[in-house]
Amino acid sequence: MGHPSENFIKFTLAQAWGEEEQDTTLPALNKSLHEFGLPGMMESQYDALMADFKPPDGFRFNNKKHAPTKEFMEEEKIYGLWSPTKEEKRVLLEIVDGSAGVRHDLHLLLLGNLPHDVVAAKLNGKWRLSPKFSEQMIDTYAHYFWNVGNTSQEDWSALLESKPYRDAFMAALRCGEQQALYRAGFSPRVDGTRALKEAHRQAYFRLEALRFEPDSKLTAEIYSKLTARMMSLHEALFAEGSGLQEQLKQFRQIMMKKKDPKVKAIDDVISAVGSYSEDGTEDLKPEKGDQDDE
Repeated sequence: MGHPSENFIKFTLAQAWGEEEQDTTLPALNKSLHEFGLPGMMESQYDALMADFKPPDGFRFNNKKHAPTKEFMEEEKIYGLWSPTKEEKRVLLEIVDGSAGVRHDLHLLLLGNLPHDVVAAKLNGKWRLSPKFSEQMIDTYAHYFWNVGNTSQEDWSALLESKPYRDAFMAALRCGEQQALYRAGFSPRVDGTRALKEAHRQAYFRLEALRFEPDSKLTAEIYSKLTARMMSLHEALFAEGSGLQEQLKQFRQIMMKKKDPKVKAIDDVISAVGSYSEDGTEDLKPEKGDQDDE
């Protein structure tokens, strides 16, 4: 896979083409990337890029009317930096040369795969940007400087190695929109019941995985903590015991009024409390409309 800033790097190579004083070695290019807050290239990415980058004979970077040069820049998808529109110029001035904090949030939101109009709106609101970023500006920045889909998760992990923000960036990449918003300092809505169910499920399967670990003091401690966590989550999810108390309270109130009780049967309350069977499968009555994620 390629580098997220591959199109910007290609533009840099085109700009230096035929200029002997221009240094296009890997260390020189990585220095430029780091100055813009972008991860450096790995040697394999650099070699692949240099092997494929072949401007035509007579290439003239400074002649915007030269047909072969124009055609090459369009084919390489770097025409926008070569002959930028007003919005593309704003990207260079207000994002690339702008606030590092804004770029950090922008990188997180793009890693989370949020729609670009939403990304622009979130940044404009949080940072009170004036003039506001447009969706087109986000499109342009993503194309040249932060092309998330151009790089595999494995390569992202390697590129971000030793970076202080690595964990946040990888969490956004792996988990998506809500995680990216949270990591960027926003407050996305959370479905509390769904979150508890997911935590309950994770605790159970982590507990099950311990069966394949050797017995040790560490595994015993982990087992104890996971068991306690599962019990706590189970109680929060299914309100074990509290349902029965509530039914009895209602029953007493109704009997005092001498009316026919219109309460759920005690059996219904008891059957609503789930458990895990001996074979490790979940023995719970599924709630209406509740389906496991694939």
